[in-house]
Order: sequence, then structure tokens, then C-alpha cells
Amino acid sequence: MKLVQTLARKYQSELKYLRDGKKNFRKEWLELLLDLTDVSEEQWDLVSIRYDAVLNKKKWQELRYHPQRKPYQTKVKSLPKSYKEKYPFIKQVLKDSYTYWNKLRKSDYKDQLGRSARYLLDCAINARYDTEPMRLADTLAGRTEEERDDGKVDPTDYILNRVDYAIKEYARFNNEDYTKLKKKYDKLTGGRPGLITDYFYTCDIPDDLRDEMLKILGILSRDETLDFMAIKIAWEIWKDIREIGLDIDSYLKFYDYPDHQKTIQGLEKFLFDKELTKEMLKHMEDEAPQTYSRYKKTGVIYSSDLIAEEARRKKRPKRLRSEKELKEMIKKAEEILYDYLPLAKKRSPRNVILNPTHPASATRALQSTTKNSSGESIIVIYMTPRINLLDEYLPTLAHESIHAVFNTLIEMAEKSSVLPEGTQKRVAQSVQEVYTQIVQDYFYSKVKLPYKKKYHGKEFPNLFSAWVTRSQAPFSRSQILLRKKFDELWDKGERGDLKEEFLWRTKWELGEKEKDWRERGLKVSSKDSGYSYRVSPPSPDDGLRYIRSFIVRKDQSKSTSKANAKPKEMSIKAAIQKRFGKEWMESKDARTILLWLFIESAKLGTTDGLGDVVLKVDVTDCLATLKKVGVKDKDI
Repeated sequence: MKLVQTLARKYQSELKYLRDGKKNFRKEWLELLLDLTDVSEEQWDLVSIRYDAVLNKKKWQELRYHPQRKPYQTKVKSLPKSYKEKYPFIKQVLKDSYTYWNKLRKSDYKDQLGRSARYLLDCAINARYDTEPMRLADTLAGRTEEERDDGKVDPTDYILNRVDYAIKEYARFNNEDYTKLKKKYDKLTGGRPGLITDYFYTCDIPDDLRDEMLKILGILSRDETLDFMAIKIAWEIWKDIREIGLDIDSYLKFYDYPDHQKTIQGLEKFLFDKELTKEMLKHMEDEAPQTYSRYKKTGVIYSSDLIAEEARRKKRPKRLRSEKELKEMIKKAEEILYDYLPLAKKRSPRNVILNPTHPASATRALQSTTKNSSGESIIVIYMTPRINLLDEYLPTLAHESIHAVFNTLIEMAEKSSVLPEGTQKRVAQSVQEVYTQIVQDYFYSKVKLPYKKKYHGKEFPNLFSAWVTRSQAPFSRSQILLRKKFDELWDKGERGDLKEEFLWRTKWELGEKEKDWRERGLKVSSKDSGYSYRVSPPSPDDGLRYIRSFIVRKDQSKSTSKANAKPKEMSIKAAIQKRFGKEWMESKDARTILLWLFIESAKLGTTDGLGDVVLKVDVTDCLATLKKVGVKDKDI
């Protein structure tokens, strides 16, 4: 292929550092993508964790520069030192990779190349742009970079004044005494206004106080500045993606989705799916009967009603929990999880769990896998005990731990030559999410509730899971439509900054559409007047990846002949439950198959067809593979 010769000449000075013996362009190109991914992921993940966990300089140094956690350094010695200077080169590599991928015929190598390029694209975009929104938000709040880098994120005068204004406005227009109201919230939050949100979502508080908090939070959410900033940064990122050669349709195709119109049709079909809606309502009738009763009368579900009733029925605390209470919950959750997943228990300097409790720490759990200077995996699990109670913390811990166990197993499989080196970096995030969701759903059922849960769904283990999953659809649609708008600008020759008119129109239009979509198939609304359109600048498929299995399901054959009709593919979750029952993790054979599936899906690069495999695979064969990669009997 002429293109291969062109690329080999163009990158000969970089590829020579990755050569192992004889020249082999295909192998060297995958090695280059892997090397750049490791550099990018280290830049993205650990720096993000630094700020998410609010680490000061000392704690940051301890985390990042432990002898076994020294950062990975690129093998390509000719590259610039700073990541910002490396980025143009990485972007060009991605452009050439996509061109190369497009010209290849269907093959295992094309699949490998696609997975590698997609992972590098995700890591590179996030590494380059991830901290910019935070830096700009800090500037707006009156916080310096030096303060943020040292973990000094106490409320600034700007934040305190905004909260003060919200309380004052609420008091004026609701005939309340501002002085008394201010003293109440100062006492409630200890001078940290961000804790108002924590109270609202995690505590069992009187209805009048909850309504009051909701209105004050609605006033605080009016500021358009950060929303406009997110759209602007999303445009800067999309220009990079267009330079690589992708528009929204080719981007979705590259990530193994249908084009944007078919994907949106799939999202709408998901929202109008009668069985899924019926299942969610049954969970609501079981877990939130008062809200369900109101829904039957009014046809509307208010999210704040669900939050309030859940707090009452689950006997949430009346106040925010102490450090001692948080540690007790963490210990209990770990004991439950590790009884089923011994591999998740392994702790070392390269396997870390963070449980930050700082009021400014991020409220979304995550798992990070990077490499150290020796090429060994560093796994960091970031949890959110401050806002999660046991019934949510345990499934979340299971979810993030499965990411860690998955990556640990793949690394072991690479070292034992069961899988080729670099497989870990070529596995799509959506593949891992299949397993994290399955195990997460299982552990939702392991938490003892103050009431007896009578209904157990097919797709969702509880109302919380159904609610969160459903919310991804309107978010995903807005994400896609924003990029479609960007495509229109690009195709018209626009390359500069977005105009103010575009920002206002887009925010209003997509915000209204997302609000409308929240009510598709099931009328879901909010009592507060404000509604903020969401956008994830570096991740156009954020949201979509979590519901991919609902959007890209294989349809039943269109053949009218019953004899020739092809049945729908059974999901892995359904297959495991069919073979081992609802309490499938009690079975060692089931856990053996689960761990084997991690290796098998990494090898295939997909989970398609593995549901049928689960029904008939020989456990002895699975165990033999696990032992070959170094898994001991006590690890299962």
C-alpha cells in the first residue's frame, strides 16, 4: 500500500525508537499509538485526580512520585518535553491513523488499529483540554492557579457573595427574614456553601427546608458564564477533531455507533420503550409509592419528590456524616465486595483507593489506569463517600473496582502472552462498561434496606439505576446535536471564535430540547425554575457509552419465515442469570466465567455474542486460562 510507504518515510525518525529487530511498520505504528496513549493518559488521569481529590502539594508529590508510581516517559526521545508541545504531533498521528484505518479492508489489524486510535484520541483530547475549564472557573471564582495546585479551595468572596445574594433574593420574594435565614445556612454548612447541595441530596430533611434549598440552588444555577465557556471549549476541541478528519457521523461510525440520525432514533426508541418505562414505574411503585401515587394522578414525576421520599424511606441521616461514620461505611462496603471479588482487594503502591471527604472534592467516582516509568500499571480508584451512602457507595465501589480488576487481569494476560502487549489500551471503554454495569447491578441487591424490596427488574436493579440510566438519553442527544451544529459552522468555513449570538441561541435551543427530551415517554420535571443545558466538551459520546447496549441492540431478523427468523442475541447479564440464577455471584463457577470473560472480550475487542457463549462455555477451560495468566484459586 502506497500510504504505508508514505507514513513509514514520514515517521521514520520516531518509529526507530519503537523498533524491535526487523522493520515492521504495522507493529511499529501500533507501538507508537500505545506509547502516545500512555503519555496522554498519565497527563490526563493523574492530574485530574489531583484536583478531584483536592490534594495539596505534599499529598500530590506522595501520590505521583512514589518510587513505584513514577510517571511514564515516552520512548520517542525526539518529542518535546511538555505535553502541550507534543499535542500537535499526536494530532497529526491521529489524522494519519484515521486515514490509514479508512483505507484498510476489514481485518483483525484494522480492528486493532481502530481501537488504538480511538483510545489515543480520548486520552489526548482530555490531556490537552481537561484542566482548562477548571482553570477558567477558578478565575471566575477569584482563585489562583497556585491556590488550586496546593489544594486551597476554600470558598472565595465571589462564591460567598453569590450564595449571599441567592439567600437574600429568596428572602425578599418569599417574605422571609434574611438575617435569620443567613444564620441558619451558615450554621448548616459551617461556612461552606457547597454543602447545601450535599444536604439536599443525601439527608432526610423537612419538606419545607428541601423546597427552600431547591429554590436557592435554582437561583445559583442561573449564571450562564460557565455554560458558555463549556460550549466554547467544545468548539475548540471539535475543530481538532475535524482536522483529524472526523465529522459527527464519521466520529460515531469510528466509535461503532450508527450515524447521528439513526443514533438519535435509537435514543428516542429507548425513551419510548414501553417495557423499560414499565419497569422503571414498577421500581417507583415499589420504592417511592407516594411519588408514584402522585404520578398516577398528575402524569408528572418531580425529581425532588423522588429525592425526598427516598431519603425518608431509606432513613437517610438528618445531618451530614462525620469522618468516623464515613470510615465505618467504607469498611463495611469493602468487606462485602472483597468477599465476592478477592482480586479487587489486592493493595500495593500501584493499586490505590482514594476516599476524599473535602467539601470541594468531585462528586463523581472514577477509575484510572496509567503506567509507571517501568511500564507497569498504576490503578487509582477515586470514590465519593461524602455524598454516597452504603446502598449507593457499595455498587459504585463494585463498578469502579471491576475496571481495576479488568485492567489487572489484562495486564497479567499480556505478561503471560495470553494476550498481545498493548491489548489493555485497545479495549473500548464501552466493553468494560458492560461488566461494570452487570456487577454494579448485582451489588445494588446486596444492601439491606429499611423496607423489603418486592420488585426486581430485568434491566435495572432499582429505581436509582433506572433513573440515572434514562437520564443519559437526553444528555446524549444534546451532545450529538451540538457537534452537528459545529459541523455546519465548519462546513461554512468558520474557524474562529464562536459569536455571542450563536452561544445564546445554542444554549437556549439545546437546553429547551433537552428539557423536552427528559419528558419523552415519561413526563419528568423539576420544581425549580432554572434548567441548565449540559455539555461534556472533551467527550462527545459521554452519556452514550453508558447506554450503548440499548441503542445498538441487534434487531430480530426481518425475515417473515419463522423457520429462518434469527432470535435476538442474549445479553451477558441475562445469560449469567439464566445459567446461575439471580444470586449468581454466590457461585464460584459464575465468578470464574466472569473473570474469563474479561480476557475473552479484550481479545475480541467486543462483547457481541458472548451472552450465548456464557450459556455453554466449559468452566474448566475458563479456569485453565485464568491459571495460565496467574490467577490463583483464592483470587476467585
